[in-house]
Amino acid sequence: MKSGMLAAEAILAALDCENYSAETLGAYAQSVDRSWIKKELYSARNFDQALSQKGVGKFITIGAQYLSGGRGFVDPMEIKKDRLSLRKLENTTVPQTMSPETQDLDGKLYLDKLTGLYLSGTTHEENQPCHLNIPDQSICVGECFDNYRCPCIRFCPAQVYELEEDPDGSRRLKLNPSNCLHCKTCEIKDPYENIIWTCPEGGGGPKYSIL
Repeated sequence: MKSGMLAAEAILAALDCENYSAETLGAYAQSVDRSWIKKELYSARNFDQALSQKGVGKFITIGAQYLSGGRGFVDPMEIKKDRLSLRKLENTTVPQTMSPETQDLDGKLYLDKLTGLYLSGTTHEENQPCHLNIPDQSICVGECFDNYRCPCIRFCPAQVYELEEDPDGSRRLKLNPSNCLHCKTCEIKDPYENIIWTCPEGGGGPKYSIL
């Protein structure tokens, strides 16, 4: 919230002098550096990297960061892209419909995606431009399908992505952006970085009320 307030101040100053250059708007970065949020955020600069480690090592690293003001053993810690955790298919004959086993759906604790989406209260203006940009859909139905079987249709919790196949064997990726929960999993986990999440119009999204 504080960073938003500082951004608004920088924007108003630029509007007053009708100067929108990098130098004028650079006052925002200077304001952040002088604000208390710089110190607060700086102490957490390596936290996510430590949390992504596996095993007991993550707790040792987090403890070292706590005692050293965020530094830890290595500063800065390397940020590993989450998409690199995906492995290509070893057997290219794996069928399209193959999916990992899931818990039995009981309608209470374990819900299907669309029921969970309904309970999230997600709403969007149906006629707005799609906020999920895919620069090259040929990658989705070609290389991504061949190597990973389009993981976006599985890891998306709101069924935003669906893979459709015509009788002649041609495939296309269908998007349902009005379902989006804005978790940004698709942008983070996409193995080809071919999905770009942008802010939707009107501030649409989930309106959780039962959490």
